[in-house]
Amino acid sequence: MSSDLLQKAESAHRRGDLLNAEQLYRQLLREESTNASALFGLGTLAMQRGKHTHAADLLLQAAKIEPDAADISLNLALALQRSGQLQAATVHALHSAKLASGDEHFANVIGKLLLDLRQPRAALDLLRSCTPSQLSTTILIGRAMGALGDWDRAVALLRTLAESNNDNPDIAVELSLAAGKLRDYPLAIASYQQYMTLIEPTAQDYLRFADLYLIARDTSNSDRQLRLAREAGITGADYHVLRGRLDRLSGDMQSAQVNAVAALGYQPDHGQAWSLRIESANDTDLEDSVAALSLELADETSAATPYYRTLMLYAVAAGQDRLGDLTAAAQAFNQANALQMRALADSSRTYDIDAESTRTERLKRQHRTQLKEACVSQYRPIFIVGMPRSGTTLIEKVISRLAGVTPGGENEALTFIAAQYQRDVMTGRLPEPEGLSPSQWQDLASRYIALSPGANNIFTDKMPHNFQHVGLILGMFPHARVIQMRREPRDNCLSIYQRPFPEGHNYACDAITLGHAWCQAQGLMDYWVELDPTKVKDQNFADFVDNPEEASKALADFCQLPWHPECLISDLQDNPSFTFSELQVRSSISNTAVGRWQRYAEVMPEFFAALAEQGCLER
Repeated sequence: MSSDLLQKAESAHRRGDLLNAEQLYRQLLREESTNASALFGLGTLAMQRGKHTHAADLLLQAAKIEPDAADISLNLALALQRSGQLQAATVHALHSAKLASGDEHFANVIGKLLLDLRQPRAALDLLRSCTPSQLSTTILIGRAMGALGDWDRAVALLRTLAESNNDNPDIAVELSLAAGKLRDYPLAIASYQQYMTLIEPTAQDYLRFADLYLIARDTSNSDRQLRLAREAGITGADYHVLRGRLDRLSGDMQSAQVNAVAALGYQPDHGQAWSLRIESANDTDLEDSVAALSLELADETSAATPYYRTLMLYAVAAGQDRLGDLTAAAQAFNQANALQMRALADSSRTYDIDAESTRTERLKRQHRTQLKEACVSQYRPIFIVGMPRSGTTLIEKVISRLAGVTPGGENEALTFIAAQYQRDVMTGRLPEPEGLSPSQWQDLASRYIALSPGANNIFTDKMPHNFQHVGLILGMFPHARVIQMRREPRDNCLSIYQRPFPEGHNYACDAITLGHAWCQAQGLMDYWVELDPTKVKDQNFADFVDNPEEASKALADFCQLPWHPECLISDLQDNPSFTFSELQVRSSISNTAVGRWQRYAEVMPEFFAALAEQGCLER
């Protein structure tokens, strides 16, 4: 009898007769209260109806009865994920992966879930446990490689797929996304253009293309795609946020404000829209904007995601800072960083003090001696490195105004090349730096240049965290110059703490880990300048803003470039920097940011005490 009921229930479920299916599942449970299939069916129905917490409860009962059923574990993990219980979802997703090993159908579904839960290693192992026969499996393998930081191999895999399946839009768009992560914007744009020719583009497709162009720093094409999206009927918060970001970059703060308000009309809890509204508000509108955001944050019925809520807290804190309410600002900054910490913990990406200390010492051991003409590259890149918020944007603006210098902005090419190099060392594909041949150094340099669109003979690269890779820089480019930015630790760390950095900066949202990361950076930069003071120079931020002419002359001389006073022109509307600092560097060079920490000394004593405990103030 129970098997007949189950067949009828599942048949009704498959044909979409959900009400009848539910009645049959419940009848089956009344006859057999521990029937895992009935609980599974009811749980799946609840998921279809968007009742994810209730679904998780039903599926958990089913999983206790049949713990080795891969489909039950999978749906339980999905329900937990959709109800926001990410840690529990991860546990059950990993369990379902073990049960489904070798089954390509389940591997695809579970692999995608594991990637969403930020478990790329488990996803890759599962996907590789079966012999891929579907393109979707190989695409997911590429995604997993990328999520592990191996974007080189991810792009190579997807390029191979694209060459033999050039009429497949799914592959084209995935290759575009992967190339974008690798900062290979020409490939990313070309792949997305191919994707657009293979489909009937929607307004949303144009919007995504506009976003890609904006990330690639091509504002004119971004604007063009955004106009096409508008002509195709796009509306909504995301459109107005992107329109406002373009306005902001062009300096039109009034239009940016109008678009931020319009975006919030569509979605009152849109974190990016609130960030844009607060940042673009003039002094007259600021108080009303902060009050409106405070009301939204206090609304217990708000459906804001943790990410958007985090952005909203950073935005209200920045607004309170501008209004002079430092107590309220400090409280909101602390709340925002606490949410960041929770997100990092949920994805197992918290900062590991011991691991980072070990990594720093390993970098020093890898580069024990000064390299002499390891490579024959004739490029003369100027790397401007240091902790974020240490003045790298300002210095690049000055250097890029010198004759013959092409501004490169924040270029992640070296980050990817260094990560791939370390993997190659670990697997024995390449030797440690002292064992690299000139041709191997040349190959690394050529890969960097290939990933640096617009690289001229002399160009800048102001990716701050390249201070970790100065040893590689000196080997790849014998004519390079490295400017290491230093800033007073309390000013530097507070400025980082008050900004919403991405998860790659997992040290940024806690005073202890922030203090440790800052000290590690200073120690590593100390090491590089001692290793080769002819090519590596320290520049103190406060010294520069106190006497920019003298300091800029010294930097020009270090870079072997002629100095001229125009390099200190601050209103650099061309070549926007696309960083947190872009608005500051368009203002007059001043020392208003020096000693800013003192404003917060009384309202954030625990923060500065933690920095002191890490030894930051002793440097």
